[in-house]
Amino acid sequence: MRDSSRRVPLGWVVALVAVLLIGALPAAWASPLAQPLRQSTIPGPEPTPTPRPLECKILAPCESSTETITVKNEGTLPMEGCFLRLKEEPGIEFLMDDVLMTAPYTIAVPRLLPGESASFEIELRLKCSDPAVLPCIRYVIDVNLECGGTSSLIEQYCIDSPCPILPAVGK
Repeated sequence: MRDSSRRVPLGWVVALVAVLLIGALPAAWASPLAQPLRQSTIPGPEPTPTPRPLECKILAPCESSTETITVKNEGTLPMEGCFLRLKEEPGIEFLMDDVLMTAPYTIAVPRLLPGESASFEIELRLKCSDPAVLPCIRYVIDVNLECGGTSSLIEQYCIDSPCPILPAVGK
C-alpha cells in the first residue's frame, strides 16, 4: 500500500502552475513594449543642434543693448499669421524703433515665402528706477516664434544687472 501523506494532490500542483503562469504574464506582455519599433526605412543621421553658451551682457540701469532677431522660412509653404513673443521680465523694457513696447510683447512677422527671411531690431533696456531692478540679478529673455498654435524658442538673450563692489573688510 502506498503512503498517501507524501503525495501532493493534483489540485495543488495545478494551482501552483497557474499562479506561476499568471505571475509571468506581465513580464511577457512588457517585453515587446521594451523593444524598439521596426522601421521600414533606414534613417540617416539626424543633425544635433550645437549648444551655444548663453553670453550675458552687463547693463547698468537705463543702459540698453540692441539685438537683431532674424526669422527665416525654411519650409516649403508660405509662412503667415506668425509673430514673435518676447518673454516678460521684471526690470527689462523692450523698445522697437525707439518706441517703448507694452505687454504683451509681440511682434508681427510678415508673410514669408519659402527661403525668405525677415529681421527685427529690438532694444533691451534695464529699467532706470524700478524696485524690480536689483543688483546682481540675471535676466534671461526668451524669444518664441508662434505660428498656428505652435511655439518654438528661436533666441535667448541674457542681461546681468551690475553687482556693486563691496568694501574690503579687514581685521
